[in-house]
Amino acid sequence: KWGDAPEQLITLFKNNVGQRTPNIKKADYQVLEQIMNICLVKKIGEILSIYDDKGHLVASGFFLKHKDTVTLLVSSTDFKNRKNGANTFLINSAIYKYQKDFGVFNFGGSSMQSIAKYFLSFGAETRKYQQIKYHNLPYLVTLFKH
Repeated sequence: KWGDAPEQLITLFKNNVGQRTPNIKKADYQVLEQIMNICLVKKIGEILSIYDDKGHLVASGFFLKHKDTVTLLVSSTDFKNRKNGANTFLINSAIYKYQKDFGVFNFGGSSMQSIAKYFLSFGAETRKYQQIKYHNLPYLVTLFKH
């Protein structure tokens, strides 16, 4: 179902991925919801949700559209139903929809090897990105850091 509410995706994420990543705070979820709502209003973002035959949400993703690229910004599956293929169906449906109008489908990557390997199964390519490290420590503290 295209056009689901951000709250549905965020709740699914909290109840599944969020249980494994306790460092994500309530404020982080609020910021994510604000970003998603702004993107939806500006028509540069879309949500696709997959429901099972009983009406339970089993997978959902938020897709950000910018220039020639669609990025899977955040997604989640119901961990109790992980083997049902819902996430594969979600991604495949999005690729099918966006392939006509966008040249690049960005999976957003993952530092988890199993997820990165899963994305590669769709024909994805690994890209390295530059990282910037910034610290705002007082000058005297930086002398002891090295």
